[in-house]
Amino acid sequence: MPSFTNLLWCTLVFVAFGFSVCLHEFGHAIVAYWGGDHSVKDKGYLTLNPLRYTNVSTTLVLPLIFLLMGGIPLPGAAVYINHSALRSKAWKSAVSAAGPLATILVALALAAAIAPLQNPNTLLYQGIALLLTLEIAATFLNLIPIPGLDGFGIINPWLPTAWQPKLRPIRKYGIWILLGLFWTVPDFSRGFWRSVSAVAQLFGIPQQAFALGLAQFQSGASILFLVLLAILIGYKQWEKRQPGYVDPAKPNVAYTEENLQAALSNINDKLKTEETVSNLYTKATILVYLQRHDEVLATVEKAITRHKSQDFLESEITYNNLLFLKGSTFFSQKQYEDCLSVFDEILSTAPNNKDAAYNKACCHAKLGQIEEGIAALTQALSGEKTPLHDQCQADEDLLALRSHPNYMALISQQQSA
Repeated sequence: MPSFTNLLWCTLVFVAFGFSVCLHEFGHAIVAYWGGDHSVKDKGYLTLNPLRYTNVSTTLVLPLIFLLMGGIPLPGAAVYINHSALRSKAWKSAVSAAGPLATILVALALAAAIAPLQNPNTLLYQGIALLLTLEIAATFLNLIPIPGLDGFGIINPWLPTAWQPKLRPIRKYGIWILLGLFWTVPDFSRGFWRSVSAVAQLFGIPQQAFALGLAQFQSGASILFLVLLAILIGYKQWEKRQPGYVDPAKPNVAYTEENLQAALSNINDKLKTEETVSNLYTKATILVYLQRHDEVLATVEKAITRHKSQDFLESEITYNNLLFLKGSTFFSQKQYEDCLSVFDEILSTAPNNKDAAYNKACCHAKLGQIEEGIAALTQALSGEKTPLHDQCQADEDLLALRSHPNYMALISQQQSA
């Protein structure tokens, strides 16, 4: 069982590392502001307040897990940059480079702090040695040109435009690709840590000092992890009990007008500092319940733009989730042609998506395009039985298709399936 002193030391080291990550993100934000994205000021990213960058799961829990597993300094905080507001490709590259530059400055400050210390056996020396080595490792890690990391962000603006649609889906998996290299390619891991060790030694940090500091940290950090996990679970449960909480995963729950307005106010406050795809999707879902369709479409478009340039772990919401919300809103407004184009886009990349085919059939029915509607409905009902088979028999949106001679045959076939 770790001593109280060890637990306190682990906590201080981790807080210091977390603050250095926030300085890294501040570097991104201040350069983005200089480059034309003034929204970072409204989001509070220019205050040097660590809480502005902190997300409990991504800034605390995940980085702690990876430090426990092998000393990998996982990027944890995040600022949300409006890249379309930046004035040029050079500014876009500069925004990505600013984070690693801030990390380098932190490393230099730590090197200056450890230089006067003579005894490597003290907790102070081991803590600074660990932090300095982690900052060096974080710099190397962030500059690797894998989609989702700053190294890729520096070169991305200069890559051919035709490459961008192919690279976008990879970005949210970039960090997992990196971790896969650490765990499955021994030469990559050895080469990385040898490079980090060589630079650390230039600052006077022997390899054994980092190893000892990491061992000290890992001995107490498991308890710190359990405490943070308990805090995260408790926070999530508390959040669900708030009067303004709306769960977008439960579309059939009946919410009162007062509850929805409170939820909208809450998510608008959150969006001031965390303009993520998930938060935008949640806002759009609330607006759907409030039947504010124009605002739904504007919010979804902003989420789509955000999705196309999203960073590591930003969102579990897929592009098709956003398109479904957009298409459903068009249908509610009786803009059936626009709705059709949305579901055609979904089917172009996911031809077996039965929900998209079903919605497409409804659009054709509303437009009086009977043959096209029957073809789309056949696609939706093909294969194994799903809830769509029962839904279509009572769905008034398909009323125009019921006069087609093949409609009853299609329904009878599904009833006997």
